[in-house]
Amino acid sequence: MVGTREDSFGELRDRINGSLSELVRAQFTDLLQVEVLLELLNGSRTVSELVSAIYGVADGDQGFKTSYTRVSRAAAELRSRGFLSRRLLGKEKPYHITQLAVARLSSFEGIRGGSRTDVLPRGDLTLYVSSLSLGLVSVVAGRGIITGALAEVDFLYLVIFSLFLLATGAALTRLYDAIRRVV
Repeated sequence: MVGTREDSFGELRDRINGSLSELVRAQFTDLLQVEVLLELLNGSRTVSELVSAIYGVADGDQGFKTSYTRVSRAAAELRSRGFLSRRLLGKEKPYHITQLAVARLSSFEGIRGGSRTDVLPRGDLTLYVSSLSLGLVSVVAGRGIITGALAEVDFLYLVIFSLFLLATGAALTRLYDAIRRVV
């Protein structure tokens, strides 16, 4: 039987709970950020819901505004480092954990079971550089700057330009996937 996403998050949450001190030293400025992440492993939540879950106070209770500010700052800091994301539009804007965050959390010492995922893998970087290089060669060849075999053979120029278009399409697709992993 294949486990669900919630089961995977549950296992990750259990492993994180066992390694809190290492997490705080490695990635987080305070324990509140870890608590926010642990709550979001249960599913998407708004800041008000996070305040209620972490501090046990509801909107209108004494101390809610202070707690709301603390949680909001912790979530914003995590978002700025790519751990959290939220919708841009709509009245409710709950935070959720990004795939990049799950990969980073799974790669900590003592938290085994996850594979390391980079935002831009080496293969993608190679593809980006290849695309830019082919584009540069196409521009130079098209302007007649290169003399010799390349400038005289229109077919070779056509091949280079076609490879540039193909590499650029693949590079844009991979860049879109990288952005989607973070957001």
